[in-house]
Amino acid sequence: MRCIDNLRCHQLVIKDWLDRAMRVLCAFLLSIALPVSAETRIGLGSCFNQARDAAIWSPIANEKLDGFLFLGDNLYASRGFSIERLKRAYGELDELVPFDSLGFVHAIWDDHDYGENDGGQYFVHKDYSGQLFKEFFAQRSDLKWPAKRGTYHASIRMLSGHKVQFIGLDTRSFRSPLTKTPTRNQPGAERYVPSVDADQSMLGEAQWQWLEEQLQAPADLRIVMSSIQVLAEGHGWERWGNLPNEQARLLKAITARAGGRVLFVSGDRHVGGAYQTSVGGETLYEITSSGLNMAWTEATEYLPNQVGDPIRVDHYAVLNLDTEGLVSVQWKDKTGTLLSEFPLR
Repeated sequence: MRCIDNLRCHQLVIKDWLDRAMRVLCAFLLSIALPVSAETRIGLGSCFNQARDAAIWSPIANEKLDGFLFLGDNLYASRGFSIERLKRAYGELDELVPFDSLGFVHAIWDDHDYGENDGGQYFVHKDYSGQLFKEFFAQRSDLKWPAKRGTYHASIRMLSGHKVQFIGLDTRSFRSPLTKTPTRNQPGAERYVPSVDADQSMLGEAQWQWLEEQLQAPADLRIVMSSIQVLAEGHGWERWGNLPNEQARLLKAITARAGGRVLFVSGDRHVGGAYQTSVGGETLYEITSSGLNMAWTEATEYLPNQVGDPIRVDHYAVLNLDTEGLVSVQWKDKTGTLLSEFPLR
């Protein structure tokens, strides 16, 4: 009888051990599967004036985003610029933006948070402005900047099973002066015209070398953040096309990258839209989201490489990514209502 009881005890111990092992195995498999979510949703926005209506942040907070990309003009402090005014503007921005609801954050700047309208390398306060920018976003993100001067940065995140590289360009700190138009306010030459000067620079040589190195890092998808439009043609406002040699250098670097799809995202224009071009047999897309509360409601432009109608009301955008890759981008108004959608698959 004792022998039978002992055998039964051993059987119970083995059964209990197997049950525990199975629970541990299931937990381990679940832990592996959990980080690969079915869909990643990334918000895009630019041109937010802290002195205007901030209602658009309410629907953005309700989107349950995985991340948000600030695409420049994240605040307005360029008129009557002073360091104290810029500090106050960042304090106001902190009170208005629901950072806890945005997920991870990436940020680049444009002229109005840089400190000078259409400003470039000769803005005398750019070092102070850059310091405030970095101090603010360092507390609200995990961004790391590789250089003391300039706000360019890059990082890689695993999203929906993809290695996604975010590249944030600084199109202000090192940019050469633009060539002013001889026919102001004429369509296609509103403020600037393309320069024939081969020595002009958009990024500065140090940032160029850094960018070319970043494009050799392994990645499945590269999201390149530029405050001014990269691909859009046909207008005379700020854009990469004002420095055609620099635009060509950028596209050459993109074609020489170490694999992975590329998507450009930009702000600045006070209109939203999608743009495309073909380089070396590859179709490249640019998504512009601008502005959060500074939309150009009277805009009438239709650019030659624009796809679909422009967004002319206050808006934000949501980039959708799933386990198969990019899905689409959606533009939504200040109530969260869908305005337009563009497929990226």
